[in-house]
Amino acid sequence: MAVTGSVIVALAKASTWSSATSVNSANAGILLLDAPDFLSKPDAVPDESMGFFYKEYLDAGYRVVAPTLEGFLRFTNDHWKLFAQLIGDDSATIISGTEYTHVLDMVDDPALFSTVCLYDGVTVREIPSYKPNGFTLNQQDGFWKFQIRGIGDTVLVASQTNTTLGSVTYRTKTLRAAYGATTVRINDQSAAALDSTHNIYPRSMEIVFQRPHNPEHLAGAVADGSGEFLTLEPQQDGSPTLEITMELPEYTAVTYAEDLNDETVKKMTVAIDGPTAAASNSYSATLSFPALRVTDITYGMGPGNRRIVETLKLEGLMAQAAPTGMTGITKLFRLAVVDQVSNPYDT
Repeated sequence: MAVTGSVIVALAKASTWSSATSVNSANAGILLLDAPDFLSKPDAVPDESMGFFYKEYLDAGYRVVAPTLEGFLRFTNDHWKLFAQLIGDDSATIISGTEYTHVLDMVDDPALFSTVCLYDGVTVREIPSYKPNGFTLNQQDGFWKFQIRGIGDTVLVASQTNTTLGSVTYRTKTLRAAYGATTVRINDQSAAALDSTHNIYPRSMEIVFQRPHNPEHLAGAVADGSGEFLTLEPQQDGSPTLEITMELPEYTAVTYAEDLNDETVKKMTVAIDGPTAAASNSYSATLSFPALRVTDITYGMGPGNRRIVETLKLEGLMAQAAPTGMTGITKLFRLAVVDQVSNPYDT
């Protein structure tokens, strides 16, 4: 019987679309809460030709491979490879001892993807090429949770490169990122560098980044039944988007209505702190946003004598110039991770 305790999910960077690489190695595993749609799903296309009174034929059309990978954000885990492939660039520099800072900066259209495999207790399902195209970060039960969205070429359950995941291990099964250990700072983009005087305390937050990728179904020049519906590598078709939603329990603490009407550009950091690592540096993950516009504000004014909650929506923009305190950051956001992994996550 297949049970979720037997599930293994692992990934490794690939280099040629539709050509799988081995993921069966140490530290390649990622822990997930859910991995729905880890299947190649053909569209069911009925034959609507005239001359049929009832539908008689249903053919398999385009295969859609678009699983969403969902798990708890951990300070050292190979899910950072998916973030790096989505953002586009990572540089790792040593801090001291065994601790490194990974600086992930936006690339206009990164050509990075992975082989991703899932062992379900019975067989290994292999996506030879999986290209991330979006993520969501929010909290669940006091911990940060991630969702990585992406597009794959196909899902193999036979003739896989990875027929076993017996050598897969995890960098950690602990080190979940706590929402309560998060520091959020926001101020006008033109103001001084962010510090503790700019702290705000949202009771919930959601960060959504999306690249406009679509599955590419083209004439494949292959024999019928031998892969004619494989998805080719998705290409960007439009501008990436970033939206942040925060729920603030004290709407009178800061007045964002003026920012909405005055079209004020803001800057913000979201710093998630972790425990101390081996060389006395703390694990962390920090998102820096150089240009945000307030696009919507709502107030929860329900019946009864209840607290009025403010919900704030912001849209990410490219900054005309890096604001004070965010040297070198102009494109939507930067993600910086401190952990004990020496190799850049985009390699």
